[in-house]
Amino acid sequence: MLMKFHVKALSSLRPFLDSNGLLWVGGRLENSELTQDQKHPIILHHSDRLSKLLARQAHVSNMHAGPQALFAILSLGYHIIGFKNLVKGISNQCVSCKKAYAKTNSQVMGQLPVNRVTLTSAFHHTSYWSRFCWPTDDEERIHTQSHTSESICLCICLYSD
Repeated sequence: MLMKFHVKALSSLRPFLDSNGLLWVGGRLENSELTQDQKHPIILHHSDRLSKLLARQAHVSNMHAGPQALFAILSLGYHIIGFKNLVKGISNQCVSCKKAYAKTNSQVMGQLPVNRVTLTSAFHHTSYWSRFCWPTDDEERIHTQSHTSESICLCICLYSD
C-alpha cells in the first residue's frame, strides 16, 4: 500500500501505521473531543478498490451527491489522495447523473426570407375593412328614442408566409 503514494503527498500528513497495517493521518488533534476516525482519518489512494467502493456508495446513498458533498461526507473518516480523479470517474460512470446533467441540443435558426428583411413602410401590407352597424330594435332603444350609430373598424394583415 505504501508503494502507491508519493513521499511528497504523504509528508505533510505526518502518517503513522497501526497494528493492522493501515495508514492513518497524524496530527495535533489528539486532545480534542472528536472521534478517532475524525482525528486520524485513514489514508487511501484514489485508485484503490476500497476508495472507489466507498465513493460510489456515498454518491448513491446521498442522492447522487456532487464532488463537494462527496468530499465533505468522505472526509469524516477517510483522507483520499487524488480525490478529484476519483470523483470524476464516479460521475462519468453514473448513468443517472449522465441523464440528469446531459447537455441539451440547441437548434440553429434558419435564414429569414427576403420579404421579412426588406425595408418597407409601416402597415404596408395591411388593409382595413369598415362596416357601419346600426342598433337593433331593443325595447330600451325604442323607449328612449335614441338614434346612435356604432361603427367597427377591423384591420387585417394581408401578408403572411
